[in-house]
Amino acid sequence: MVIVSSIPGTAPLPNDGYMSIAAIKKLAKDKASSLKNASPLSLLNAARKTADIGVSKEDAGELQDAYQQYCQALHLYEAVLSTSEYKAEEAAGKHGAVYASAHETLKHLHTTVVPRMTSLESRLKMLEESRASVAGPSSPPTAANGLG
Repeated sequence: MVIVSSIPGTAPLPNDGYMSIAAIKKLAKDKASSLKNASPLSLLNAARKTADIGVSKEDAGELQDAYQQYCQALHLYEAVLSTSEYKAEEAAGKHGAVYASAHETLKHLHTTVVPRMTSLESRLKMLEESRASVAGPSSPPTAANGLG
């Protein structure tokens, strides 16, 4: 079964439904990087929506997709912090719409995403370790056992 994400620019998980944590993080970073030319306000809006989709995915039991959404939301937020618009508004007394939106997004990410992502990463690590132990030490890393 292919799990399809509901936001543009995110890839479905592979047919066996398993990706390593490292692969999920890389996919999320790549997808966020593909949007780096968007305006800062668009990136912040996408970060909030992506975080909310992650919550929905986690609540539905789609843990890997939720983790990807959380990682992507954080990468989108980080992309905003490196924009010239944000840096210009960061200076004292020059706070504008991008700065204000960035701080609202940061509050949302800190209260919603970070605690869930930390917990979810621990759960996914346990699943990875379980998969690795089932595969056994003599099994070579392959895509089929999730280690390739």
